[in-house]
Amino acid sequence: MMVGTTNVGGMITLVLAFQEGVTGLVSAIVALNVLIILLYTRMVLKENLSRLEWTGAVLSLIGIVVLRLT
Repeated sequence: MMVGTTNVGGMITLVLAFQEGVTGLVSAIVALNVLIILLYTRMVLKENLSRLEWTGAVLSLIGIVVLRLT
């Protein structure tokens, strides 16, 4: 039940973000859900991330900043 409730809340927030923000930027931020999973596995599950995973995470964040600045 909780998963469904959070899913609905997330979808409502997503629709509001698309209404208020720049579509390209909102889409890029939504696509960062993989980064959230990486951070979860590092912090909660205490897994070590490879250099490639860290590089991908940093490049993703830099890409979001570049999109925001343009």
